[in-house]
Amino acid sequence: MPIASAPAEIAMTCLQGTAFQYVLQFFQDDAGLNPVDFTGYTFAMQIREGVADSGAPVVKGLSSEGSAANILFIGTVSDGSPDIDGASDPTNGMIYLHLSADETSKLHGSKAPKPRTYPAVSNFFYDIEATPPGGEPQRIIFGTFNLSLEVTRD
Repeated sequence: MPIASAPAEIAMTCLQGTAFQYVLQFFQDDAGLNPVDFTGYTFAMQIREGVADSGAPVVKGLSSEGSAANILFIGTVSDGSPDIDGASDPTNGMIYLHLSADETSKLHGSKAPKPRTYPAVSNFFYDIEATPPGGEPQRIIFGTFNLSLEVTRD
């Protein structure tokens, strides 16, 4: 997906109580030949029940900064597929979103799901902003974040 003036819209699904892992790759061109070099960029993602101006609180925030960063730059293996366990590589346009099973088990909305409805899903909204070195944040992706609620708990 190109990083351009219009952000991409993607629906994400997360299984509550299970690790959430999502890889995104951005290109400078529509053909997908020239990845964006994210060297020096920072990323922020917020998940909310509504948009920020509606007063909806942040359900979960993700960031590329700090020791608990959960937006990471990742490399690729020899066939070009993502290498989430390898060395960081901001030059290939790829970012990795990660929440642990413990973190996703704590996600919940303020609205209860409809009784006797399965699968029970809480629907949220998210966006991701990329900030280049010395620049202004740019929204690069947005959409719905659907949380499939778990039934089995410890």
